[in-house]
Amino acid sequence: RQINTKMADGSEKTGTLLSADENGIELQEKIITKENKKKIKREVTSLIPFDQIKEAKLVISFGKLKFSH
Repeated sequence: RQINTKMADGSEKTGTLLSADENGIELQEKIITKENKKKIKREVTSLIPFDQIKEAKLVISFGKLKFSH
């Protein structure tokens, strides 16, 4: 599931929710950086404690749905 989190410091993180436990969540983010005119895609996994999360919302995407008849 894709979620968008607003952090207590005002920043935002969007990514795939990998797991959650009593301490916090594990979020996998896709980060794109530019180096020497090339776009480099990386996936970064971070553990975020609940006390650092101000708000979290589920992101619903319709772009990847495939329908079969």
